[in-house]
This record gives sequence, C-alpha cells and structure tokens, in this order.
Amino acid sequence: MRQIFMALLMLFSSFMAQPCFSKCDPSLIREAVLEKGMSIKAETKFGIIEIRAGEGCERTFTWENKSYTVELIPRRERWYGNFGLYHPQMRPPHKNVVHMVAEEYQLNFNSEQEAVQSINKRGGLYNDEGFYVNFIKRDGPGGEDNIFIMVTVSRILINGQKIKELQGSTNKKVKVIRNT
Repeated sequence: MRQIFMALLMLFSSFMAQPCFSKCDPSLIREAVLEKGMSIKAETKFGIIEIRAGEGCERTFTWENKSYTVELIPRRERWYGNFGLYHPQMRPPHKNVVHMVAEEYQLNFNSEQEAVQSINKRGGLYNDEGFYVNFIKRDGPGGEDNIFIMVTVSRILINGQKIKELQGSTNKKVKVIRNT
C-alpha cells in the first residue's frame, strides 16, 4: 500500500512540477512589446540582459553568457491594468537560480511627467522610445544558493501613443535591435 501511495505521490508531483499552460494562441496576444526578431538589451547593475522575441510568445533571455528560451503566456484579463505576456515560474539553467518570473506589457500614462514619476518609483532603465527594462536578482531563503530573478519589459506610451523622447532616458544602457 505504501508503494502505491508513493508512486501516486510521485506521479502527482511530476504533474504539479510541470506548468499546465497551453501553447501560445496568437489571437490572445494583446499589448505585447516585442515583435518576432526584435530584441532589447539593457546594462543593469546585475550585468547585461538581452530579451529576444521569437515566434508568437517565445522569448529568449540571455545573461551571464547563458540563454534560456521559454514561451510566455498571454494574459486573458488585465492584471494591475495590463494585458501583455507573462510567465510565473521558470527555472532557467543558471547557477543557483531557482525561480524566474517574466512580464512584458505596455504602460500607458497621461503625461510624460506621470510616466517618469511612475518609472522612477519602479526602478529599471528606459530609452527615448519608451522601451523599459527592469532586471531584479535577489537571494532567496538560503542565500546565494537560492536566487530569484524578475524580468520586466515594457513600452511606455503617452495617451496611447509611442514616444520619441523621454526625460531621464538611458539610451546608452537600453538598446533595441529590430529584425535580428
């Protein structure tokens, strides 16, 4: 009886360890930032991170000379005002990284002043076109053997419009590469 219970527990655990997310349905993608072949590279205090868009919801995250490709999930409902894409539980093959969360969405503001104030509260970097990246790396319980990563990619809009210049931008630290 104990062997059956253990076998069922292992089977159940293997299902729980695998996210139950279906393939990306392109018709559900709303307010994403990157298009296929586009990438954004940011020089953060944790080093350089690059996020490259593949087909549909596929994104490749590269930092510390390692890459991790995952299929993000389209949000079906607004989450804190945003649609976009996300993935709540990645385990990239980076040393000691046990949990990674990624988000990609548009941020719409009524004025440049409102945008700059909000972004300054959030931290992160942005360029004149309004491409914003925030890369957070924290030790979790257990210190350096249990690292948490959070990556956010956003496009800042003013009254629903793309921008060409934004006060306080860090153009040298946030680069957008198109059609790569």
